[in-house]
Amino acid sequence: MFMACRDGDTAEITKLLTAGESINCNFDTDNGSTPIALALRNGHLEAVKWLVGKGADSSIIHETGLNVLH
Repeated sequence: MFMACRDGDTAEITKLLTAGESINCNFDTDNGSTPIALALRNGHLEAVKWLVGKGADSSIIHETGLNVLH
């Protein structure tokens, strides 16, 4: 999920969601990043909008105490 979001690959994200991957996981990275945070950090605004539309939670707090809205 993280690589697909990092790359803005909504087709791959769809496949992963269909296979049961979580859109809101934040435990697979060293710094607590979420899939939506990786998409945003890498400039994939359309993927970010798509993720929010699919239920990604933009309020999840990163280990820095911030979320993607800060």
